[in-house]
Amino acid sequence: AFVEDGGYERGELWGAAGRPADGRRMPSHWRRAVDGGIELRRFDRWLPLPDDEPVVHVNAYEAEAFCRWAGRRLPRAAEWHAAAAKTGMQWGGTVWEWTADTFAPYPCFRPGPYVTYSAPWFHHQRELRGGAFATHRLMHDRRYRNFFLPARDDVFAGFRTVADA
Repeated sequence: AFVEDGGYERGELWGAAGRPADGRRMPSHWRRAVDGGIELRRFDRWLPLPDDEPVVHVNAYEAEAFCRWAGRRLPRAAEWHAAAAKTGMQWGGTVWEWTADTFAPYPCFRPGPYVTYSAPWFHHQRELRGGAFATHRLMHDRRYRNFFLPARDDVFAGFRTVADA
């Protein structure tokens, strides 16, 4: 619906840094099929876009634009964590999920034996939660945080939305 409604062309839905400069009208891993439908690139193949799977290969800016279009927002990491602890829904194992938070250290954080793993990336990356199907199952833990630059769409990342009451 977002793509068909011209979501990629509506400037008011995009922040200054996020609007795709390449003029695309849908996620970079999608294309219009000969029959008019939409196809998704899965590794080296183009397949019909499934309607029963989470969106994947979207960046944080695309997720935020969709949220503005839908009158919703991305969850903060703490909201995502709390919801994953309380609900019976699947929270991990399909796609990494963008949050509204910048990746930052927790209070009292002290770099452990892998000093160069997370500390250099604080405040420049966006936090993701959940774990993707291609991620080791031990990372499918609501406490695990991942991080990527918000413009990355080459990772197995999607999103959930939050509606404010």
